Amino acid sequence: MKKRILANKKIILNILGVFFILWGILAVTNAIFQSQENNASILWFCYIVLLIIGFGMLFKNDGLLVAQLNIVIIPFLIYFLDFAYRFATGSSLFGITDYFFSDWPIFSKIISIQHFFTIPLTLFALYLIKVKMKYSYLISFFELILVFIVTYVFTDPADNINCVFSSCVPVSLTGLYQLDWFIGMFLVVFVTNEIIVRIPWFRKNKK
Repeated sequence: MKKRILANKKIILNILGVFFILWGILAVTNAIFQSQENNASILWFCYIVLLIIGFGMLFKNDGLLVAQLNIVIIPFLIYFLDFAYRFATGSSLFGITDYFFSDWPIFSKIISIQHFFTIPLTLFALYLIKVKMKYSYLISFFELILVFIVTYVFTDPADNINCVFSSCVPVSLTGLYQLDWFIGMFLVVFVTNEIIVRIPWFRKNKK
């Protein structure tokens, strides 16, 4: 029975992993075709995490999964709030999801649905794998720094990829935006990590 359960978990995780990787490849490919002269949009965190989560599921690596959740859970919840407000009222809240209600290409909108399924499916995978690494926030910090540098150096400020040039929400901490970005994201990562590793559902039962 135990072997069957483990086998079923492995199958589920493999299916989810392949699904995320394929969706990530589609997202990146679509971004390239949508902006043939400027491929900066492939650097959006929402695309990067799809691929990393997919490999994390395939390799049953809880550290990779938690590291990605640390980065996207709160931003994706803000995205959902903005979407729900726009859908319910017809008015813009933060303007993050205004594109979804415009004449944007339908395939791009389908790709963007990943903002809604990434968190629940990754949490489900984490429930199957269980959290063993408590310091996944270190992976998150490294990823944040690397992606910030690449985005800041190689992309156009007008595109504001990953909100590294100006805030995507009306919040200011120090008046120095890039410093605000790091303070905000590091705080988001650390708090999210501490919450996840303390949730009983994601911890392996001690015998």
